[in-house]
Amino acid sequence: MGSETCKWIYFQRMDKLMSSPAQQSSLSCGLDSGEYVFTNPRVYLNRANGFDQMRDSPGNSESFGEQGSNGHKHKKRRYARYSDDDASSFRLLANSIQKFGEIYEKIENSRRQQMVELEKMRMEFHKDLETQKSQILERVQSEISKLHQRDDDEEENDE
Repeated sequence: MGSETCKWIYFQRMDKLMSSPAQQSSLSCGLDSGEYVFTNPRVYLNRANGFDQMRDSPGNSESFGEQGSNGHKHKKRRYARYSDDDASSFRLLANSIQKFGEIYEKIENSRRQQMVELEKMRMEFHKDLETQKSQILERVQSEISKLHQRDDDEEENDE
């Protein structure tokens, strides 16, 4: 991936959407009682995209659901909203996949049609071969019968 020389108009956009993002420096975090704790949450918030969510941010906080059979509360997550840029990227990817599917479908239909035409041609060719074969056999049988007829005539004349 990463080739810029393809002539397909959607290649660069598809490549950009599908390729892995450039490596970013890692976020510093620690483990506190089994949960990740970021040493500088502002760095995390500045880097967060539509897929990430900060546990303690007010817009993306977790709400607690019903208690389970073991007495622990189950957490339900609310997912962060996608930005307009992410939505347009997804829309572009979806449209590109849709167009790719349509093109593939046209190619497959064309291939099937060509296969049908080739099969018709093959059957017609086979029919022509069989016709020629039967004509050749008829001629050979005719020639053989003529030869037998001559032999019979010659034998009658010799006697």
